[in-house]
Amino acid sequence: MSKVYVIGSLRNPAIPQVAEMLRSLGHEVFDDWYAAGPEADDYWQKYERAKGSSFAEALAGFAAQHVFAFDKKHLDACDIAVMVMPAGKSAHLELGYCKGLGKQTVIFMDKEPERFDVMYNFADKVCTSDEELIGFLGTDWPGVFQDTRFGALSNPAAAWPFPLPTPREQFYAEADAANVAAPVAPKSCATCSSQNWCTGAYAPASFGRDCTGYQRERG
Repeated sequence: MSKVYVIGSLRNPAIPQVAEMLRSLGHEVFDDWYAAGPEADDYWQKYERAKGSSFAEALAGFAAQHVFAFDKKHLDACDIAVMVMPAGKSAHLELGYCKGLGKQTVIFMDKEPERFDVMYNFADKVCTSDEELIGFLGTDWPGVFQDTRFGALSNPAAAWPFPLPTPREQFYAEADAANVAAPVAPKSCATCSSQNWCTGAYAPASFGRDCTGYQRERG
């Protein structure tokens, strides 16, 4: 499962539809920026002008810096950036930023463009239909890792960009907790008990049911 950042315009009603389609493929999708509404930038500009701020001063203001930091954090965290057309200057800057970070970049259009742009070759893929986008992204992306002992495990990272422990990490954490409890379990072998290894202050790394003495006594 991949982390997908949907890039686009606040005025584009297709954003939530594309985001939901990508979620249905099993990807973790970020499009929360769309909640600000279609006139968010207009109101910000009116507010700053009413204060007498220049464009440069407005960019340095708390409101702009807050929104910029919020979007950038999630751009940094994504695996794939999908820009939904039509989109403006900000969207193209965001896609270029992701490309510069080495992330997968996709430009998604619902039809052939009226004007061709050769620089769209920077994107890894240009899609002009839902089927083409689905075919390119698929349902199995770099978010899945393979462990030969426990099979394929996927990291849901439900709270990205603040990742939760992977299933493998959780497995080992639980195993470590079980081993720590082993010294007080009634499974110590006679050899370890007589030497005070299983319950003593100097218990070795391998003890209790995992120690050589216990395995020997159990045959």
